[in-house]
Amino acid sequence: AYELLDSKKKDEVQMSIVLNIIENYKTKKSLLSLCQIYITICKNYYKIFDSSTVLLSKEISKIICKNDLYHDLNNILIGMVQQDTCDDVTYLFSIIGNLDDKNICFRRYHQELMLRLLTELSSDEKMNSMISYENGLVNKLNRCFTGSQRYKLKRTIEDVKKSVDFNIYMKSIIKESEYEQVKNLPKNFYIVNTSYNIWDTNVFDIASRLCEAESRGSISKLFKMYSNFYSKSHKGSRYINWYLHTGSVSLNYQSNNGKVCLKMLPLQALVLELFDN
Repeated sequence: AYELLDSKKKDEVQMSIVLNIIENYKTKKSLLSLCQIYITICKNYYKIFDSSTVLLSKEISKIICKNDLYHDLNNILIGMVQQDTCDDVTYLFSIIGNLDDKNICFRRYHQELMLRLLTELSSDEKMNSMISYENGLVNKLNRCFTGSQRYKLKRTIEDVKKSVDFNIYMKSIIKESEYEQVKNLPKNFYIVNTSYNIWDTNVFDIASRLCEAESRGSISKLFKMYSNFYSKSHKGSRYINWYLHTGSVSLNYQSNNGKVCLKMLPLQALVLELFDN
């Protein structure tokens, strides 16, 4: 029956749908429900209600700006990303694109992206799958974030991708080395190399250079070897600043009371291994 209506009547019907949805929101005050309705219309009825989706997107953006619901929108956005509902997430990008202050959403998205990439330190295969997924999302963010903002997100993901590749390379060197001193270095490690001015965090303030540092224990030797190989891989044009108060090191050892498992900062681990006789 809808297809038989003329263009004017169709516009009236679509306007009526949007008004009813907004009135329903005023009763329930649930931004999540409002976004879910918008996503459902976009996914299943876009060809029929194309004007409604555009208008509803703008109205939702107005509601967010007027009622300062940026935090709520970010929670919905991040929640969908964490649930791997990639298709649903992309529909929210149109809403973000209409917001008055997109920087609020960008800063939160970038923070959560860094946390996701640093939290999922599992197998290389799973990491590569996650990196591909995150890149796919960023490619679709052109509707809401600027070119410089998307560049920052891509560089963040690229840092992790290059770190995964370099870690694999270093592990293979340790594994295939003929020298006993190298073979005894830790083989289960995940080191992230971050680019300057890309990772927005206040913890990167006090750095250490370990290329020429004296190394006694296996951890300090690994860090020194990692630093030197990294510099050589870039023909000396780059070097690593270590932020030893970030990240963690897990140490297991056998005591008279059984097995002891310690989890500490890299700086603490470097100090502790000085007493390893």
